[in-house]
Amino acid sequence: MSVFVDRGNVVVVPPPGEMAVLSPLEVGRLRAALRDAAVVAASREG
Repeated sequence: MSVFVDRGNVVVVPPPGEMAVLSPLEVGRLRAALRDAAVVAASREG
């Protein structure tokens, strides 16, 4: 799963044709990646 910022938006891209089944640790990592991307996206808006 990839998380990135594009034109001020947070984009989450899952593997093609797959679903995400995450352990609690992986959920924490995803949460952190989303938070970091949101901070970057917000800084690019202004």
